[in-house]
Amino acid sequence: MINRTEEKRRYKRYENHSLSVDISRPGIRGLIRPNPNAECMNFSRTGMQFDCPQKLEPGEKLLIDIEVDDIDLNDLKAEVISRQQASSGEWCHGVRFCLEDVKKDEVFRALLQIEDRLKSIST
Repeated sequence: MINRTEEKRRYKRYENHSLSVDISRPGIRGLIRPNPNAECMNFSRTGMQFDCPQKLEPGEKLLIDIEVDDIDLNDLKAEVISRQQASSGEWCHGVRFCLEDVKKDEVFRALLQIEDRLKSIST
């Protein structure tokens, strides 16, 4: 029997304690449709959850800029993998970072630095 309450993630999630994110749609869609305002809820080195007033579709591609203190990561590709509407009417979205077609070492190093910074803030 599978325990559905078990954590499926490979890496620990960290609460947002000073992480700033900007979400945009890639290409021409980002120019035509307004980009969502987002507030990061939690972060891991492979993805994140954020709240925003706009409903995004699972499978939708996004570009994410992440900033915490002196660490900046720009134009990180991500894919919406989940969404749930909160009682406030906002939408909570889960995204997975797409690391296949980027300079993986540089991006992964920045993600580890962000994770380390959030870890040190939360302790």
